[in-house]
Amino acid sequence: MLKRVLRFFTGALLVALLSLAVCPYTAVSVHAEEESLRDQRERLEREEREQREREEREKREREEAERAEKEQREREEREREEREAREREERERKERENSDVGSWQKDGVLSIRIGYSHIGLEKSTDVEVRIDPNVSGKKKVIWESSNTNVAKVDGDDSGARVTGINSGSATITATLYVDGNKRDWVATGVSVGSDYYGGGSSSGSNSSGGYAGVNGITVNTSYLTIFKGLAARVYAAVTPGNASNQGITFGSSNSYVAAVDAFGNVLGLNPGSAIITARSNEGGYTAIVNVVVVENASTDVTALNNQLALSAGRNPTFLYALASSVLTAPLGGTVPLTAIMPMSFDLNVVNALRMRPDVSILATFPYQGHMVTMAVPAGFDLTPYLDNGYADWSVLMTKKTGLPVIYLN
Repeated sequence: MLKRVLRFFTGALLVALLSLAVCPYTAVSVHAEEESLRDQRERLEREEREQREREEREKREREEAERAEKEQREREEREREEREAREREERERKERENSDVGSWQKDGVLSIRIGYSHIGLEKSTDVEVRIDPNVSGKKKVIWESSNTNVAKVDGDDSGARVTGINSGSATITATLYVDGNKRDWVATGVSVGSDYYGGGSSSGSNSSGGYAGVNGITVNTSYLTIFKGLAARVYAAVTPGNASNQGITFGSSNSYVAAVDAFGNVLGLNPGSAIITARSNEGGYTAIVNVVVVENASTDVTALNNQLALSAGRNPTFLYALASSVLTAPLGGTVPLTAIMPMSFDLNVVNALRMRPDVSILATFPYQGHMVTMAVPAGFDLTPYLDNGYADWSVLMTKKTGLPVIYLN
């Protein structure tokens, strides 16, 4: 009996000892499995993070490549446009060289024809003269330039030569005297610029002594209203005024509404709006004009133009500046006046001209859908044309003033 009891206790003790030996190994195995699962999760998370980073890096690289490709296309497009503009300018220059000889400007018994309406700095062009053979008596033709700072003229009864001095425009007037009495006169316009494409031989080198670069471009107005079927002109100029390259290229954002030619003449084609861009050939500087084309019968346009005339042409600041320009002009000088919208003069301007009877005015303004240039000679009295202290320059077009007028378009 005692032996069986001892064997029982001995077996139980062995079982207990074996259990104690197995438990640590089981705990270790469970812990190792948990570490393995944690490592696997961390590895998966790391791989997912690396995958996201790789995808983001590839996306950035694609975007940078697309941006670089877009910039390359835009650069090539700009270069192409500039190349085409240069080619177009050269082609137009050659066309003007071959076809710029003007038509006869006739007014009564006296007619003149200028060889080139645009000449280069210190270049010359000839002006032909023709007198009605039925005119008898002692004949003499006197030549005059409205702006001797821009162009000078030397001539006699048989013709004249015009020489460009500085960039700008001037009116060349020929007056016929018969037996000492003024019989007739006729005028023609000439512009001068460094983009030479006409005229005779040069009388010397550019007085600037070197190349002057372009640093900007300006236009004479920011807004322009045109009746459908009519045209107006945008006047653009590079800065500085003595820049060696005066070339300008015009373009329209909507040629269905408004078309523009190489000289800035804008033709209203259909009602709507467009942006006319003037771009300097050197430097690519741009200036814009917002154009609105309207039907002829629109009464709103009349109101708009009246508002423009009031805000611009009869603006006290504008009129004061004009009077001041007259008073401060050099001896025997000419005050140029250019606008695409209606302009006016007032008593201040009249009084300034009285105080400076040696100063003339060259006014360029719209008249019945056209741009015209009118030369107001020194000593001309504007008083009879005032109405309540104001008068539009276009009033002089309806009076028999005898003032030289040139239609620019």
